[in-house]
Amino acid sequence: MDNTPAQNRPPVGAPSSLNLHNSSADRAAHIPIDTKRRRKYDLERKAILQCIIRCFSFGIPALALGVWLVCLLQWWTIPLGALALWFGGWLLYDIGCPIRYLNELETYFWDSLLIGSVVVRRDPLTVLGLTELETGTDKRTVYRYFDGQGNEISQELYAEKTEQVRAEWDRTLDAEFERLYEEGKEEEADALWEDFWSQPQHTFSRKEDDETTERAKIWGCKLCVVGDGDWERRYKRGDRLPCSSIYGAQDHEVGIWRSMNILPLVWGTDNTRDLQACIEAIDESEWRMLEELAPLSEGLDTDVLYRIYREPEGAPTKYRLAAMSEDQDRDKKSE
Repeated sequence: MDNTPAQNRPPVGAPSSLNLHNSSADRAAHIPIDTKRRRKYDLERKAILQCIIRCFSFGIPALALGVWLVCLLQWWTIPLGALALWFGGWLLYDIGCPIRYLNELETYFWDSLLIGSVVVRRDPLTVLGLTELETGTDKRTVYRYFDGQGNEISQELYAEKTEQVRAEWDRTLDAEFERLYEEGKEEEADALWEDFWSQPQHTFSRKEDDETTERAKIWGCKLCVVGDGDWERRYKRGDRLPCSSIYGAQDHEVGIWRSMNILPLVWGTDNTRDLQACIEAIDESEWRMLEELAPLSEGLDTDVLYRIYREPEGAPTKYRLAAMSEDQDRDKKSE
């Protein structure tokens, strides 16, 4: 079980304390995880263990065979031995990465990004998970721009006008402003600054357009096989299931994740109250989006992350899904 005292545990949905790839999640589960249950049901853990076992099962015998062949000191055994040594070394070279990942999995359940998923298949139980693909280092914020009278203007006009006003200040009053400060007349300097920049013709502003910013987010989805367990009779198609998520490869040029693994929280807990709290911590707009995406899940591969595109008005479906590997070049050109 998770041994963090309840009074010291962050609330469900609070930001994560993990810093992975210079990014941290703004929402994590923070619920107790039953270690024995996770070891029984966690398919991600089982896959990593199988990978480690395969590496040791083939790597160590390959090294032993290579040493034996080299020690025979025959013209034909030495190159074969070198090849066996290379193969065994290659298998064991990166074994530390999956071992570290295996040890950190429980922390990921507890303190990585909390995402929503909906059941799309029953046999085996499979969910479709939704996530933002932006890495956090290149958030796409959309702004609206205004002049001093409150009239909305274009971004180009905003940039042009603000540059003109700065040039006017530099040309007419900046030297006077600096002189007053050097003479210790700070109040007069501040009054000069306030008088200039408070005039409507010199005042331009911008504010975030929340609705457009939300639409500009880059979203992705992925299928995850939950498998068999004591939850089988509890869930039906369309039911909501909270998950944690882990991110790997990044596209630094575009600023998005290119790989993700999903960890259904039912692998680590059967506490319905905790699971419901996680569901409620996820924004309702994300659940609605998942419900709209669920019909598109037929034919998707479980090991592929898909980018979500909004279709234009009048299209047969609201969204279109494209495998990340298929649209990589198009993404870079469009950015």
